[in-house]
Amino acid sequence: MNEKIACLLIDADRDRRNQFFMALDLLGNSKACICQDNLESAIEYLKTHQDSFTPDYIFLDAEANQTTLVPSFPSALKTNVPVIWYSGSYHSSCEISLKQEGWAAGLTKQSNLLQLKANLKTLFGQDLSIKVLNPSKPILRLVKYEPTYEQVPVSVNS
Repeated sequence: MNEKIACLLIDADRDRRNQFFMALDLLGNSKACICQDNLESAIEYLKTHQDSFTPDYIFLDAEANQTTLVPSFPSALKTNVPVIWYSGSYHSSCEISLKQEGWAAGLTKQSNLLQLKANLKTLFGQDLSIKVLNPSKPILRLVKYEPTYEQVPVSVNS
């Protein structure tokens, strides 16, 4: 694994970001890892730095960013950048449904640094190229999660 990798990590948890940096450092193949707290700031960063930074992978804590669908990134970003669901709740049994939603893969947040390193090594060894079925329709989109609450009538028995 001699190829140098550039990553964009979208995660507000600074401890997890530091752990991610350390795991990449242990792998010895990190060219750059840019971190942003949320999706909006990540998209803004990519727009303003499109000439100087293009990630090879985008890791998104989707739950913290309240999205279940793959977000839309700037058109200047190369279209084959895999977007990885990076979450504490990810389980490998969800892989098929995540891929149907446009995610390239999923990765579980680990409390064990060496396990995270091993999982990243496995992930970087996979072919995660995105297959565009219909290039006229975008496959990446941003959907904000907004919970709705139903008013339930309450009857008071007296």
